[in-house]
Amino acid sequence: MINTIEKKKIHKSISVISSYGRIRGYESKFIYLMEISEPLYCNYAPNPTGKLLHTGQAYKSEEGDVTIALYEKYLVESSVRSKTYIIFDFDLKFSYQITPPSVSFEKNDSKSTYCLRTAADLQIWRDILRAKVNQRGFHEQFKPKKKIGKGNFASVYLA
Repeated sequence: MINTIEKKKIHKSISVISSYGRIRGYESKFIYLMEISEPLYCNYAPNPTGKLLHTGQAYKSEEGDVTIALYEKYLVESSVRSKTYIIFDFDLKFSYQITPPSVSFEKNDSKSTYCLRTAADLQIWRDILRAKVNQRGFHEQFKPKKKIGKGNFASVYLA
């Protein structure tokens, strides 16, 4: 029979759950590590806010026209109905499409796509995001021509 359960958050995405009790007359302790997956959107901005890198308009099928502000550590999506944030962390991935110009973000099982107004907007987004977020679909966007180097963890290609 389990008598006590404790839960501690040891990292922003990992919790430890400990349970104590008596099983067949013996004192027992069970420890479980649980990873907490954060959603794609959150309702708060990280602190400190960081520098504003770009502001522009986009279209999102669920919301309609939205205003997007790209900061150093997160994106702010503002519409008539709501204001939400996408934090740039390791689990977030982005991909883009040239025609029509659009950028997609995915995290765990959630995905969100922003349709941009021009190819110039897409180029600005790509330049900002490739330094902040992991890119998905590299091989669909680029065709490697020749392998020019190899290290312990990666290979280098001419594309």
